Amino acid sequence: MRYMKLAALLVSAALCTGGVTSCGSKKSSSKTYGEWELITPEAGAVDENLGSYRIDPETGIKLYYEEEDFPRELVITLEKHFLAFQNKDFESFKEQNHPIYNEEMEKFLQKGYHYGLKESFEKHADSISSSLGGSFEVTRVKVEPSQRFASPEEGVQDFFTFMNETFENEDFEKKVRDDCDEFYYFTFYVMAKDAEGNEQIIVSDEENNAIYAEKDGKYYTFG
Repeated sequence: MRYMKLAALLVSAALCTGGVTSCGSKKSSSKTYGEWELITPEAGAVDENLGSYRIDPETGIKLYYEEEDFPRELVITLEKHFLAFQNKDFESFKEQNHPIYNEEMEKFLQKGYHYGLKESFEKHADSISSSLGGSFEVTRVKVEPSQRFASPEEGVQDFFTFMNETFENEDFEKKVRDDCDEFYYFTFYVMAKDAEGNEQIIVSDEENNAIYAEKDGKYYTFG
């Protein structure tokens, strides 16, 4: 299911060109946004091709995004989504999801697979950890505009069409749209260190875009 495999990206992780075993490098600063300093890797640094980033002061994770395109809180929500899998924290995972999605997915899983969202989350978390040697640590998150559709709204509509069919519930789209103020459709990349400390880039492709919703300044994902 193309919109329910966000966590599964780590399972099929692809190494960046040339591999990344240590992405530390000297950096230069170009702008400052409060505590969120924009850092640009020096020419020739191993992570130069990833572009400029800001470091989340609470987690130390490097976040790559354009503030003109994506609100900081949206990127932090994506970061927290993967941290929930890293820490095997189901309550945090649920908190990042839109509540209507949680309700519908619980019903869908119970009906089709005879287990719920919590067990599904645990299976994903265990699979991710196992594929990376038993544990992993998120190090970088990158968000950029998707190129899959002519406009973000086309991607949003594709998502809702897919989920309506999956849940066999045409009201899913209406309920979520009525509850939210805005939607974002984008491509993302994630990097994480495996159990041996090797950093891997998880590369999104056209089937691994994400949709996020915003309501009253809070951002939600969908699984």
